[in-house]
Amino acid sequence: AALKQEEKQSRLRYWRQYVQALGRLYWELGRLALQRCCCPSFTALVLELRVEAPGVVRAALLGSARTTARSYGMGLFQLSGEGGVADVSVPLLTCAAVSSEPLMGMLHTRIAAPPAGVGPYIVEVRTATEVDMSDFAGAVVTVRAVAFEHAGDAKMHIETCRAGLPE
Repeated sequence: AALKQEEKQSRLRYWRQYVQALGRLYWELGRLALQRCCCPSFTALVLELRVEAPGVVRAALLGSARTTARSYGMGLFQLSGEGGVADVSVPLLTCAAVSSEPLMGMLHTRIAAPPAGVGPYIVEVRTATEVDMSDFAGAVVTVRAVAFEHAGDAKMHIETCRAGLPE
């Protein structure tokens, strides 16, 4: 039995979302494989404060199955080649889509780095200070850590967000 035109349009929207999600999954898997297999060591770590409205709640309230995830703030931490464990307070720079204020607040973490930058990194988020959490009511707040081989690439990643450009 053939679908009505309205049902075809509805299904087409879901297929587009499915293809977009697969594209994002492949992008993240490719980046993970590239970083794990091709990078001898990391020199910089970017910590992103991300906010996502849960899809189920959004779909129930607004009739949309799309989720919106975006970075609100980013901080740069330069890794030392010696390794070790340290309590680190990283200033969070505000992304362009959020506010014109340059500084969002501080992210307090404990970072454990392996010697010579080879091996697992452990980032423990302790708390965030001076961050207005009223904007995040009903949302899922996460911190994404992205490691970079070159500090210049990490700075470019942050400037891309601050300029409001896509990742």
